[in-house]
Amino acid sequence: MSSKFIADEISEDDSTAGFEEKSIDNPNGHYCLESPQIPAVICEVGPSDRIIKLNEINGIPYYKHQRYGLWPFQTDESKATWLQCGDEYWFRPDDAVAAVKAKVGKECGSVPIKVIEPPH
Repeated sequence: MSSKFIADEISEDDSTAGFEEKSIDNPNGHYCLESPQIPAVICEVGPSDRIIKLNEINGIPYYKHQRYGLWPFQTDESKATWLQCGDEYWFRPDDAVAAVKAKVGKECGSVPIKVIEPPH
């Protein structure tokens, strides 16, 4: 996942839906020329659930649900990270918020995520 894949421009519709500009861990931060943190557009919808704004390859933004935790085969809680929660995506921020709020605390996707409270 390239950091260009992660949207960093917030729109009026994003703000109205509850999104904010935040710094997040860079998925490519382990490379020597990459910053460990990058700007992103995020909406927190639960203690371990958020929506992240992403860009398609053609630049069209869309929104994905993420949950903080571990895959079932992982046991080391220090390896917890933000994981894609299911295959759904949305093109409107308010649709994403409504759908994800209904999923907080429920399973998402075919592979269960062991939920862990993210560090603040």
